[in-house]
Amino acid sequence: LDGAANMAGVTSRGARIKDLSEFTDEEWGFIMGVNLTGAFYAMRAQIKEMEAGGVVHVGTSIVNAGSIYGIEGKAKSSDYSATKHGVVGLSRIAAKEVGGKHIRVNCVAPGIINTPMVQNLSKPFLEGHERTLEQNQALHRMGDPTEIAKLNAFLLSEDSSFITGAVLTEDGGQVC
Repeated sequence: LDGAANMAGVTSRGARIKDLSEFTDEEWGFIMGVNLTGAFYAMRAQIKEMEAGGVVHVGTSIVNAGSIYGIEGKAKSSDYSATKHGVVGLSRIAAKEVGGKHIRVNCVAPGIINTPMVQNLSKPFLEGHERTLEQNQALHRMGDPTEIAKLNAFLLSEDSSFITGAVLTEDGGQVC
């Protein structure tokens, strides 16, 4: 295995705006299970496979899906933000642990990307995103999934051979 991209990400079921104290154990467990525990299981298996393959070359790389909300946090979305903070931390820790074995680990932190997950958000969530794009984001538009795919391809390639432990935002200038 030369490269892997772990791009799982879900919002809470129903994508409701809630305070931290309002989440049920089931809701918390669901999103943690997919976004953070899923990334852990995938990385653990991928690293074992990369190590078992023998000679690891310069391009061997793992890229994980973080989020800008894993960097700055998002009120009323503590479950999602917490999972993405966890993915950012897990990526940085793994980069230090496996870097000596020539395995690179990085994290992409997209902003608001036009995906089915975003399109299926509740109306208050969508209205909040529209305000964010208008008021807080330099390019005033959603990103396209192909833009994220190109960043992932770069991070998985030998062209990024000296990049590891990085968290790269691709958010149209929302966090800058």
